[in-house]
Amino acid sequence: MVDSLLMIKAEEILEKIEKGKPVEYENVIIYGDLDLHRLDLPLNNKRQKIIKSSIKIEYSVIKGDVFFDHACFSCLVDFDGTSFTKAANFSGSGFMEDAGFSDAEFAGVANFSRASFATEANFSRSRFNDADFGRARFERNFHLVNAKVYTLKLSDAVFPEGSAIHLKDFNFNRLVVRWNSIKDRIPYNGSVYLTLVRNFRNLEQFEDQDECYYQYRKEKQARSHRSFQRLFDRLAWISCGYGVRPSHTILLSLAIILLFTGIFWAGDALQPDEIEGQDELGAGVTLNNAFYFSSMQFLGKTPQNFSIIEGYEFITVMETLLGWLLMALFLTPVPREMSAIAAAGVLLCSRRMKSRDMLQLVDWHLITLFCALFVIVHGIETTGLPGALLATLKEARVDLHDLFTLSGVSVVLSNLVSNVPATMLLIKFLDPARWPCPAPSRET
Repeated sequence: MVDSLLMIKAEEILEKIEKGKPVEYENVIIYGDLDLHRLDLPLNNKRQKIIKSSIKIEYSVIKGDVFFDHACFSCLVDFDGTSFTKAANFSGSGFMEDAGFSDAEFAGVANFSRASFATEANFSRSRFNDADFGRARFERNFHLVNAKVYTLKLSDAVFPEGSAIHLKDFNFNRLVVRWNSIKDRIPYNGSVYLTLVRNFRNLEQFEDQDECYYQYRKEKQARSHRSFQRLFDRLAWISCGYGVRPSHTILLSLAIILLFTGIFWAGDALQPDEIEGQDELGAGVTLNNAFYFSSMQFLGKTPQNFSIIEGYEFITVMETLLGWLLMALFLTPVPREMSAIAAAGVLLCSRRMKSRDMLQLVDWHLITLFCALFVIVHGIETTGLPGALLATLKEARVDLHDLFTLSGVSVVLSNLVSNVPATMLLIKFLDPARWPCPAPSRET
């Protein structure tokens, strides 16, 4: 179908741009390099070549390099559905009107570094290998909805007030950006936030990971309409800042110590221990004594020289349990799964339901079956059989990246070893960058 398209020389398009004429093509093949450096065009005060032509090249194929860098596009630029088979360089250029690249495909490096977009920058459903938007400036919306890219660089990109970056269903391997530069510009979407959290963790940007997760939990809490969920989120925020704010835990610990200090002191709940050879220890229990006693109880230590009077023992037990809980779950490097196991252990101590009855509710047969399936799948994987089978299929021109082929293989494997082990087996042989682009759409 591509070979049947009308062929256009790049020189024809460059000539129209030089004369300021509109450039409008659809469903064509462009041969040659689109290089603005060849043209004698006036420069603005930023040393950019002024392009007065509107450029509209839709659903076409460009069989050459595109050097549209350091240019100022005064009118619309529209490359919707167009395939760039080689390099596409728009670095340092300014787009005064909408920049449309929806459904576009970039086979080479897409360079938009230091570019500025005065209005909409639409890259929805586009396909990239690597894309560089470092130090670019977006005055309005940057659309990457349903786009796919291996590495996207947004280092030092600028998103002023009123701009936004839309990442719904954005498929990427690496997104190089700092959280502070985009945190107030992302419309809330739970899956987008969690994908960014994983991205920062993979890049070892742990501070950005924590900040992103914290904002996700805060916004999720603000949108929750369930009373129990809101209460749980508030407790999680107060106690540990959703697990990423140790300062919350420290402040809460201090507040608990001070609370019990007030209880012990106001209730006159402490008494000095009798010391041999000394009739009395001081003139009574002071506020400092109560603070010392409360701190030791919180840390699970035995206070010296003081003891609790009868009737207040349960209060000391409560403070000690709270102290252990905060320190065990949040002040020590305990993984979250271990925290969950610890919480489950506390539930097993419930007096309202016997532990034996609670454990009987677990489907141990199903758990054993799944464990065995994972062991079998891993064993098959280590034999090299899946790789050899895929190589045979490839020689027979059966591509696993074809949607219908993958669907059929997934159905068979899911019925043999269940869907989760099958997915873990297949995903090792799938390349995200090789998925075919969807059929061109004229929606912008």
